Amino acid sequence: MANKRTIAATASFLLVVGAAIVFLMTSQSKEKAMEERKAEVWYSSESGLLVLERQGDLAFGPPDTAADGIRTFTLDDTLTYQPYFGMGASLEESSVYNLMRMSEENREAVLKYLLDPQEGLGWDVMRITFGTSDFTGREWYSYNDNPPGGTDTSMAHFSIQKDIDYHLIAVIKQALSYNPELKIIASAWSVPGWMKDSGRLEGGPEKSGKMKSEYLSALALYYRRAIEAYAEQGIPIYAMSLHNEPGIHVDYPMTELSLQQQIELLKLLKQEFASTDNGGQIATQVWVHEFNIYDWERQNRQIYTDPEAYALSDGTAFHDYWGHLSSMTAAHEAYPDKPIYMTERSVWGTRGADRIIQYFRNYARSYNAWVTLLDTRGQPNVSSTAAGRTLVTIDADNADNYTINFEAHMMGHFSKFIKRGALRLESNYFDASYDSHVPKMNGEEEQRPGVSNIAFKNDDGTIVMIVVNSSSEPQTFRALYADDELRDMLPGRTLATYRWTAKSKGAYKERAAIVDVHPEGERILRLSMNGTAFNLNGFQLDRFEE
Repeated sequence: MANKRTIAATASFLLVVGAAIVFLMTSQSKEKAMEERKAEVWYSSESGLLVLERQGDLAFGPPDTAADGIRTFTLDDTLTYQPYFGMGASLEESSVYNLMRMSEENREAVLKYLLDPQEGLGWDVMRITFGTSDFTGREWYSYNDNPPGGTDTSMAHFSIQKDIDYHLIAVIKQALSYNPELKIIASAWSVPGWMKDSGRLEGGPEKSGKMKSEYLSALALYYRRAIEAYAEQGIPIYAMSLHNEPGIHVDYPMTELSLQQQIELLKLLKQEFASTDNGGQIATQVWVHEFNIYDWERQNRQIYTDPEAYALSDGTAFHDYWGHLSSMTAAHEAYPDKPIYMTERSVWGTRGADRIIQYFRNYARSYNAWVTLLDTRGQPNVSSTAAGRTLVTIDADNADNYTINFEAHMMGHFSKFIKRGALRLESNYFDASYDSHVPKMNGEEEQRPGVSNIAFKNDDGTIVMIVVNSSSEPQTFRALYADDELRDMLPGRTLATYRWTAKSKGAYKERAAIVDVHPEGERILRLSMNGTAFNLNGFQLDRFEE
């Protein structure tokens, strides 16, 4: 009888174990199904045939261990880098001038498409100028122009009325209405002429105009008044630079500021913003440099050798006209608590998309193109600066005949899907088995990857991967992520955005059944698989997370 009871108990035990295994396998099957994921896909082609066009979803699958002859990118979301801040262009006077030439309906359509995060591209950082820049259809001006020989250190004659008259204020406010998350960043091309030894805004034939040190305090007050005046119009200035390209020698508006003057201005400006002597405190960030990468290496990185200046700076702004992008990585490594921003450079085609990828891979948190909208003759432009194709082009003879160019849609592959605060993920820029990259100072690399990528992880857990095929032929690639593989064939001269939900767990381990002892002395069979454990305590089945 004892043997029969033992056999019966054993049989019952095995039945329960069997039931547990079936339950476990069913549960794991459901979990596996839940873990199966697909990536949403959007394409844009340089030819214009595809414009952020949704493709069929792509399913992840097990990695092909014999996948030779295919480019491979490996993503690791456990290793992250700098946060994403945003992307956009500029609302300088030339762009606004052309927008105002359009009908109200078309002007609204263009601004909404560029800025609206739901129905448009979601650009969320736009750059403006304090006073005139090199691109304008008007006479050059500052906010405090006086007759020759006149000065106004108290800013009694300060006014942004021309920005109002020229519709800059109205257009910027309209832009803000389409994207409440839009951040406005500002730069001055020239200080008022009376603050310079030349007495004029533009560099002129001599291409010069040095800042007079005795007016640095007045310049700090000038910047305060500009920020306050914009705030009164309902336009908060998120950040400003000390000056656009300080030290450049050109015939259009410019100012030469020495290294020591930049350091002194930073201190005076932060002191002015913190003081209540001339108004309320100002929270606008101040970014240093805002010049070419080369000029940072040559001189302006020395701003940070001054301990007080280093502590006061809110970030470093770069332009990409001359210099190696690796210098931005060096700046990040030397000064990791100083965010980096790429505030000026227009790029074109899929090669331009690859260049933007390089900015972010060298620790830029943002990207701004320069000049949003010119006409088919490259106007208005009263400077000697030549202009390439802008993001939007209007017909010089019919302003309501407009084209939103590939470069705007290309930027949307980033701005529409990557959210502010997303972290850049570890991934290989290109597959060295197929491609190579030889950097050049002007960014016009003759040898660059045929296919490149970058990936970010949003706060909501979605992963966004941008892949660019700069070659003329279709290219197949695969992305390895968390034990899975995503594969696609990307047409030539095309970029794509892939978006999927991050896996909650990475590499899975196979686990065996383990006999354990309960603290109360009862014998427990623990069945463990993929991080989920099942306890068999008598005939009761309990589930818990390890």
